[in-house]
Amino acid sequence: MAFMVFNSADQTATFFLCIFTTPICILLTLLRFTTTQRRGRRVGLEDWLALAALIIYLVWVGYALAAVILQNGRNVLEAGALPKSTTLAIIQAGYVLDAFYVVNQACAKFSILALYYRIFSANRTFVLWTYGVATVTMLWFISMFIERLLVCNPPAKLWNPDLPGYCVNSQIVIAAAESVNSLLDFVMIGMAIYVVRQLKISASQQLQLSLIFTIGGLAGVIGPIKIAFAYGKNCQGWNQSSITHNTDVDQRHLLLRAPTQIIHSRDALLQVLAIDIILIPEQANRRRQLNRRPGPKSSDYRAAFEQTKGMER
Repeated sequence: MAFMVFNSADQTATFFLCIFTTPICILLTLLRFTTTQRRGRRVGLEDWLALAALIIYLVWVGYALAAVILQNGRNVLEAGALPKSTTLAIIQAGYVLDAFYVVNQACAKFSILALYYRIFSANRTFVLWTYGVATVTMLWFISMFIERLLVCNPPAKLWNPDLPGYCVNSQIVIAAAESVNSLLDFVMIGMAIYVVRQLKISASQQLQLSLIFTIGGLAGVIGPIKIAFAYGKNCQGWNQSSITHNTDVDQRHLLLRAPTQIIHSRDALLQVLAIDIILIPEQANRRRQLNRRPGPKSSDYRAAFEQTKGMER
């Protein structure tokens, strides 16, 4: 059979995004671990969470490529376009992996929060904000994971429309989920900029760190784009069946998952590099300067203390 993936615009975009973004995400994660090793720092929780997000993403990429190749330019939603067993396999696998995409996003966010906590734990206010955002992220993750598993009741109605039951409207769910998702991204950026301004570093270094953390805002921008896709006119021309509509909306969101993973991977790497290259060396330099200041050393204080004790006796 001829390779006809390029006959479909959505399948073409998915195919190239998967091919080109996968090595980029792998490289960014490898650079993160390499940077950690070269700096002599122990691999932390934030690094393992980033790796978990990458692994889940790679599993999703494998599914997306398999689904695109199996469809081969045809529409999985069009009756008779694919063998029934193939259509069933694509929808069922997509149903499971769609839930685990929420796990991917949660791991990426918790990775950044864990990094924040490791570096800025001395700031009590910032720690409380970190706990608060982590709690909201966990609640968002639990609710969205359950929603994706129960998008249809019973779940089998997603691939068997004749079953009695109902399916949730994806437009409403996506609007609610992505609004919270984007808000969390922007709050995390604000937290980073706030704590950077509290650091005793030069103004230029504060600006550099703030710009690096702000770049992560691109991940938050993707949320409104997903909402626009959900309510876009192209999604309203399908069969009025909620199952068909939901599947079409989810297919279009596949196109945004690759750049989202790249942004999270790149953002996490930039933050690690910024902290290791700008912040930590600056703090070490300040400690060296303090140690070089003239004044009594710790041994002098100890001798004075011993002398005082002798006089008291």
